Order: sequence, then structure tokens, then C-alpha cells
Amino acid sequence: MPVAGDGCGNYYVAVPCEAAHPVVFVDTMEDPEAPAYVVASDVLKFVLALLEKETGAVGWPFDPEVVLRADPDLARFADQLPLPWTV
Repeated sequence: MPVAGDGCGNYYVAVPCEAAHPVVFVDTMEDPEAPAYVVASDVLKFVLALLEKETGAVGWPFDPEVVLRADPDLARFADQLPLPWTV
């Protein structure tokens, strides 16, 4: 399910994964049909993180301390999807 775009042709989508719907970033220059990395454990956490970033907060999505403090559930997808700070 499409969630947002980054204004450069890349996009964020919620994907079915176990009993959850994590949000992934798709880098269309790398592979337009595969997630580059997971950015949030669900759509609500994604929207909150994106709003914080847009209002000046730093760290999301590449600082593991900042990201996991706000969204600890993200770590449970590490065995299925790449995390931003590992790619």
C-alpha cells in the first residue's frame, strides 16, 4: 500500500509482513520493485517520524539510537528487511 513519496521519485509503502505492516523505502534508482530498507514498524510510527523530521528533528531514519528509541518494534523486522543503518 503506497504511503508517501520523497519528492524525488522514490516512495514509501506499507508491506504485509507476519501480522504487521511495516513501512519500507523503495529507492527507484536501485530497484523500483524491491524495498531498500524498512523505516517504521507501522504507518502511524512512520507518519510521526516523518512529521518530526519535517519540523527539524534529526536522526530518522539512519541513526539507530534515535530510531529505535521512538520505534523499538522496528528491530523485529531486521531478519526480514534491511535496516537503514545497515545498507
